[in-house]
Amino acid sequence: MRHMATDDGWTLATETPTWDGPYFGRFGVLAEGPEGDAVQCHVCGDWYVKLGTHANASHHLGADAYRQAFGLRKSTALASTSYRAKARQRVAHLITPEQQSGHRESVH
Repeated sequence: MRHMATDDGWTLATETPTWDGPYFGRFGVLAEGPEGDAVQCHVCGDWYVKLGTHANASHHLGADAYRQAFGLRKSTALASTSYRAKARQRVAHLITPEQQSGHRESVH
C-alpha cells in the first residue's frame, strides 16, 4: 500500500507517479541526510544542498514539476534543513521586531 503527500496531509496513492522511470527513495518522501545537510534526488540518487537547482539544471524539472512527479507536497522545500536555517539567519536582520511578532505597521 502506497501513500502520497497532498496539501491536506497523506492519502492513499490511487495513481502512479508522473515520473515514468526508476527512482531513488520513497514516493512522497524527500530523504534528508542524518546531519540535515543534504536531500536526495529521486532521479539520480545523489545528495544536494539545493535540490531544486540541481533538478532544474540536470533533469530539466522545475521545482513544481519535481514535487508533482514524486508526490511531494507543494510546500516541501527542495533544500536541506541546514541550508534553510542559514538562509533564515542571513535575512533575520532585515525583519523588524513588529514583523517578527506578526504586527503590521500602519501606513498613513
